Amino acid sequence: MKKKRLPCGAILLLSAFLLTGCGKRAEAYDAAVELMNEGRYEEAISAFEALADYRDSQTRITDCETAVLDAAYDEAVSLMEDGRYEEALSAFAALDGYRDIEEQTARCETAIRESVYDTASALEEAGRYEEAIAAFASLEDYRDAGERIARNEALIAASKVNVGDSFFFGHFEQDNDETNGKEEIEWLVLEKEDNRIFVISKVALFAQGYNKVNTNVSWETCTLRACLNGAFLDEAFSAEEQAQIPTVTVPPAESPKYRTDPGNATEDKVFLISIRDLEKYFPTDSDRECVPTAYALANGAKAKEVNGNCWWWLRSPGIAQNCAARVNCYGSLRNSGPPVSSDYSCVRPAMWIDLVP
Repeated sequence: MKKKRLPCGAILLLSAFLLTGCGKRAEAYDAAVELMNEGRYEEAISAFEALADYRDSQTRITDCETAVLDAAYDEAVSLMEDGRYEEALSAFAALDGYRDIEEQTARCETAIRESVYDTASALEEAGRYEEAIAAFASLEDYRDAGERIARNEALIAASKVNVGDSFFFGHFEQDNDETNGKEEIEWLVLEKEDNRIFVISKVALFAQGYNKVNTNVSWETCTLRACLNGAFLDEAFSAEEQAQIPTVTVPPAESPKYRTDPGNATEDKVFLISIRDLEKYFPTDSDRECVPTAYALANGAKAKEVNGNCWWWLRSPGIAQNCAARVNCYGSLRNSGPPVSSDYSCVRPAMWIDLVP
């Protein structure tokens, strides 16, 4: 069969139609590229999508989408650098895994926590401890938040301790019944400096000589000093509590009445008060009266039947180098003192305590 051929006119019309269509697509493509170059990426994406697979439209769409993500990323980074971390977090979250979003998100979260940490520290510095605790608590385990909470709780407790108060710290056998464990030690607060208090035991805890043998000694060389800073310290206080007891310089305790050598200054955690301390903190005899514990009585302490009070040692030397001052059962100072080996007199330890770790 003989094939039919289109008339020349029809061929010309079809060619004109195809050229016109290609021309419009080329114009549309150029317009889309211009939108892309102007940074109008969303409009460019729509324009390229309308062109379907014309030329490199799909590649251009991918480039536009990448440019949109890059712009959003840059905006998020800018928010972060401006300190607008919450907004930056939202912006990074919208990018959902693009580039190093996880790293940048972590940076924002760390910056937010640092800001809260600094605020909490400022609240602590201003004495607003309850608010500081709440702020540190919101940080959970960030940095030393837990330790700072404990510190602020200690600061609150310290603010409530005043001179003249009783303060419980450490444990020592007192009721002479070892089956029920050691009892809390009650201290009298004699002085307070910032968050540090100077205390003395409210009762006489045990009986012991100033020195084991009757010989010339001073506080520096006596065995009672070694006991207080050795066996007593370890028995009465945990390692954590011992860390709260500072080592302080204890000055020589001269006798105001005698010229007995008081020895040299010492570095102690636990010590006895001096005659001058007694006069400063216990101005009257009634203030100085002290009862011994049942444990002290069972281990050699002597108490006056009329009032139940005991004799207790002071750090100051007595009339001779083998004597030490003490307070009698009526609260009177005995400057001359008994021989240092006298083992029925009692001990009221004194020390400083750091209330805030």
